Amino acid sequence: MSIFWWVAIAIAVIWFISSLRSKSKAHRSFAASDDAEPWFEAQGIDSESVMFSSYEDPQLSRVPGSTVLCGYGKGPEGDVGFAIEVISGRGVVASEVIQPSGIASHHRTASMQAKASGRPLLDVLAEMAEVHRTRHPQ
Repeated sequence: MSIFWWVAIAIAVIWFISSLRSKSKAHRSFAASDDAEPWFEAQGIDSESVMFSSYEDPQLSRVPGSTVLCGYGKGPEGDVGFAIEVISGRGVVASEVIQPSGIASHHRTASMQAKASGRPLLDVLAEMAEVHRTRHPQ
C-alpha cells in the first residue's frame, strides 16, 4: 500500500473523530439552552431569538460542572445580553444580564482575560459592561 493511502486513511480517521466530538459538544450546548429556557422566560427574552456561544472549561465557571452560555436575545425593549451557567437537570445556576448587549459578543476576549486572571467568565463580562457604561453614559 502506498504512502498516499496511509495518509488518506489517517486524515479520514482524524476527521471522523473530530466530527463526533463536535457533534457531542453541540448536543450538550443545545441541551444547556433547553435547561435555560425558564430563565430566558423570566428575563423576558424570546428563546427563539437567542444566539449564544458555549464554554465547558471549568476555569471559566463560578459553579463546578456548569456550561457557560454567552450571547443575546430579543427582549421587550430590544436586545438583551446574557452570560449564564447551566447544569443539566438543574437549569441556570449563575447569571449576569449584560447591558449593553453588544458586550456579550466580546466573550472570546473576556474568556482569555478570565483564564489569565483566574476569574469566572461571568464576572469578567459583567465588569466589561460596567466599564463601558461608565465610559459611555447615556
